[in-house]
Amino acid sequence: MSAPQRIVSLLASATEILYRLGLGDQIVGVSHECDFPIDSRSKPRLTCSNIAAGRTSLQIDQQVKDFAASDQSLYEIDERILFELAPDLIVPQSQCDVCAIKYEEVMKLVHSHESLRQTQIVALSPNTLNDVFDDILRVDRATSHLAAAECYLGQLVQRVRRVRQATADLIESQRPRVVCVEWVDPLMVSANWTPQLVEFAGGQNGLSRTGRHSEYFN
Repeated sequence: MSAPQRIVSLLASATEILYRLGLGDQIVGVSHECDFPIDSRSKPRLTCSNIAAGRTSLQIDQQVKDFAASDQSLYEIDERILFELAPDLIVPQSQCDVCAIKYEEVMKLVHSHESLRQTQIVALSPNTLNDVFDDILRVDRATSHLAAAECYLGQLVQRVRRVRQATADLIESQRPRVVCVEWVDPLMVSANWTPQLVEFAGGQNGLSRTGRHSEYFN
């Protein structure tokens, strides 16, 4: 399979990965949340949120629950623009229906239009820091940018190693207890790879667990 020349990223982290692999020029469309690097802001926006973001934290949470109960999507994708762009690679996510447009909706669109029948889908779904690194390699395999991916991953691994070495000798009393809050009302504590980052940096994370989805905390 030839390397993709027209890429659509439907996730902010995927956009950053693609740019770090030197693929910024091949990106023809991004999500409404993609704003880094700055050059990505000039790309066509393919998604939008159906949530009234100006409301309170509690009201937004209730909106999300109401949408889920009625099987409505939190996000919309501009089908016309997507079909016109005719990408040969789309990078969505398949981890969380609240975080970005659903993987199932992307697949439904790809299978529904002739211009996308040959489009490759690489969905990101990390739960741990190693999963994040693995996703970079998956994007690499889909884009044939091995050298750039190895360099990027090497830099990330070195950063992690330096941080862990700097905190390795801290005793428990020197490690602050840390809570990373993902949502305020109702309270949701960050999980997935966030506990790892806290522990690597010298903290104690006691309210959430690595590799699990973020959860409400009562």
